[in-house]
Amino acid sequence: MAVELAQSAVYAIEVGGGGVDRLVRELYRLGCTLIDQRIPGYLVVSLTPVRHTQVRGLRSVVKVFPVAGTDFERPVTMPTVPPSNQVGEMVRVVSGHYRGVSGIIRSTSGETIQLEIVLFGRLMTMTLTVESVEPIPVPEAWRG
Repeated sequence: MAVELAQSAVYAIEVGGGGVDRLVRELYRLGCTLIDQRIPGYLVVSLTPVRHTQVRGLRSVVKVFPVAGTDFERPVTMPTVPPSNQVGEMVRVVSGHYRGVSGIIRSTSGETIQLEIVLFGRLMTMTLTVESVEPIPVPEAWRG
């Protein structure tokens, strides 16, 4: 594989046909750095000129344009203090058989929480201890 010496620039990709997940996988496969997904239907990535050409040819890509001077240029603000296991918060399981699985807290009761996850294509609820999960920080723009 040849080393790319060209400078990267930040671009927004307009995604059509609902293929965002597949396109994200393709971008990672190409070695692109995903920066942001906060605006539905768009991905913001760092691309070299060679990668820019490759990405323009991918399925689901409607348009690729530089972010300079657009709403995509605004920085994403991440919360400074992680939320404390409240109903509706996104968390990741950090211990046990389901380590690495992410879900949404549906209820809390003392030292246990009810976590809703998708496992094998089905929505499931599991009971875990508060210590077995950690909050997933999400940008303020994604909060409801």
